[in-house]
Amino acid sequence: MVDMKEVPDGDADDYQATYASDDEIYPNTLRISLDDDDLKKLGITDLPKVGDTMTMNARVLVTRVSDENNFYGRERCVGFQITDMELGGAE
Repeated sequence: MVDMKEVPDGDADDYQATYASDDEIYPNTLRISLDDDDLKKLGITDLPKVGDTMTMNARVLVTRVSDENNFYGRERCVGFQITDMELGGAE
């Protein structure tokens, strides 16, 4: 598995002072939310606690691909739609 934590350029201590919690140093673009219907489909009846970790396996459909050069340099992006998934219990 690859840790997707954002690492700032420069002094990591300054970065930690600016972003105090681990939750804030992962990009928002990697977040997904599941509503009650989704949880029911996955068989989740008892909600996990904030801070718990779980295992997710997912099949995704590529919905968007972008590769462009601009003022900041090369920027690439791939968009995904989760089509099938399963969640394992808290680790």
